[in-house]
Amino acid sequence: MRLYNVDSLAFEIFYSDPPRYIIASHRWDQGTDEVTYQDITTGHFTHKHGYRKLAGVELSEAINLMFKWYKNAAVCLAYLADVNLGSHIDSHPPLETVMRRMRQSEWFERGWTLQELVAPWKVVFISKQWTRIGDRGNGVGLQPPTLLEETLSQRTGIPIAVMCDSRCVTTASAEEKILWLRGRRTTRQEDMWYCLFGILDTPIGANYGEGYRRARKRLFVELEDIGSFEKGRGAYLLQKLAMVEAGRATLTTGTGATDVEPKMDDRIHQGGTDGSAAQKPRGTNKDDAGRTARQMFEAVFANAERSEKGKR
Repeated sequence: MRLYNVDSLAFEIFYSDPPRYIIASHRWDQGTDEVTYQDITTGHFTHKHGYRKLAGVELSEAINLMFKWYKNAAVCLAYLADVNLGSHIDSHPPLETVMRRMRQSEWFERGWTLQELVAPWKVVFISKQWTRIGDRGNGVGLQPPTLLEETLSQRTGIPIAVMCDSRCVTTASAEEKILWLRGRRTTRQEDMWYCLFGILDTPIGANYGEGYRRARKRLFVELEDIGSFEKGRGAYLLQKLAMVEAGRATLTTGTGATDVEPKMDDRIHQGGTDGSAAQKPRGTNKDDAGRTARQMFEAVFANAERSEKGKR
């Protein structure tokens, strides 16, 4: 991994045993000047909008390692550029108002920030003015949840135990972890599944250009291979997901249950779940992976969510 030395102002490469380091998380601003690794190596970056948000990680590193980088960091600084609390800490609004503004941040709607939320042992949230909002992981499971940790759990649907102690990520099932992605979106459609590789411990590597469905299938096949899904579970879910995406299934709700029911009027030809050609789903923008994912998770994983809640 490459770490930026704040004393020498240069990158250093560590193949093993890196020193303690701080890692950053932020929402990439499209249409603005973000700093790249190439900018830093050439020294042409101080004028850019993203200069103040430098992170000690190179984004072109293997996706397989990203979760590990965040997990092993001494602390993660999460910069919420859209949370405006004013320039002076004395003028900050009441805590309840701060939490409400934080809940509205787009940071919680991006796919990649999911692992940046749950992997580090401690996350420090920072406002637009670089003032400290609060920390996630203060008690490391030993103290009662803080208001911020409760807010994070309510906002994301992630168990409060994970917000207090990142080690609890390992106690959640694969399907429950996939549920954590609901309400999030990514710029590239494959990233909706790539951003889960670390959380699900499936280091199968990225293959941009393979498309949304092939990326999903590779992930589900791997989850079966490593025993995170029961045998045949991956194929079942792929079939149900394809039905919902193609508009061939609707949600049915009754007696407190939600299920996927095929439509009587089925005139859409759906390609294979291996990503082969298929007609564009009705009413769905294929490039809007976030919208598609929300629809699928609500339809297919609703029963799994209730089952997991029943265990707690």
